[in-house]
Amino acid sequence: MTISATQTPQVWLRNYANTAIFYVNNIFNDDRIKAIYLKAPAEASWKNDYCNASIISTLVNTYPLRFECKVDETDPTYLKITRHEEQSIWSASWASYVIKIHAKFTLTTFAAGQPILYTTLFNTSNPFFAYGSVSTSSPISKYYLSQTSQTVSISQHQVPIIS
Repeated sequence: MTISATQTPQVWLRNYANTAIFYVNNIFNDDRIKAIYLKAPAEASWKNDYCNASIISTLVNTYPLRFECKVDETDPTYLKITRHEEQSIWSASWASYVIKIHAKFTLTTFAAGQPILYTTLFNTSNPFFAYGSVSTSSPISKYYLSQTSQTVSISQHQVPIIS
């Protein structure tokens, strides 16, 4: 899994809804997987107003390769990605495709106050995790078939935002 900042490459903001692209490889590798869950670390909080997921494929497909994507109702530390109702049945070729997820999160453990830029030099977050799950109703670990993780880099250096 890789995570890319979309608004300011290699810069993450505190107390701000950062938009990111998560690229998750080989997670949709079994037809029993019904959902993919992204777990945010303790210092991040998902935003429910921006979530989009699709399969990246080099093939021309006549069916949608997008997913339903939202903050999980039972545990808001997870994003839940499920197959769109118009998507065709699972294909073995999907195992080699990348799932591309656009999402928003806020870095929440930093003190409130004036916005500060955090550049990506010295500190890392706890990991973001992605799980392939057989359950669409619960993100708990007993349903996982696959998993991966990645951290986000956050500097301890503070640079005031110039307006």
